[in-house]
Amino acid sequence: MPFVVFRDPARQHFEVSANGALTFDDFAALLRLRAGEARDYTVLFDVSGATPDITPAQLRDAADRVTERTEREGPRGRFAIVAADEAMFGLAYTYAELCERAGIATIRVFREREEAERWLSGD
Repeated sequence: MPFVVFRDPARQHFEVSANGALTFDDFAALLRLRAGEARDYTVLFDVSGATPDITPAQLRDAADRVTERTEREGPRGRFAIVAADEAMFGLAYTYAELCERAGIATIRVFREREEAERWLSGD
């Protein structure tokens, strides 16, 4: 899947747009963006142009990885997912729920980009 990534160090923010099939490996690569100094960055992940190619088991694995990293390294910045497609929204929402059950409350799913941007900015 092609990603377009914009990194804004001044705002400590990533904007990522995805197109095509979103696989587990693609999602795992995105999660690695916030390693090290970028750990506190906020992320706007727009999957409006993507289609899901991730199984529920892979989704749980991704949530487990984020949980392990958070326990090991501490909390991360807010992570907003924008998904217009019903299937993608459902998967993203399930992922956010899995993370929230593990104590990670910094992931939210939105249908509108503007709403996600407001949440990321703390409004």
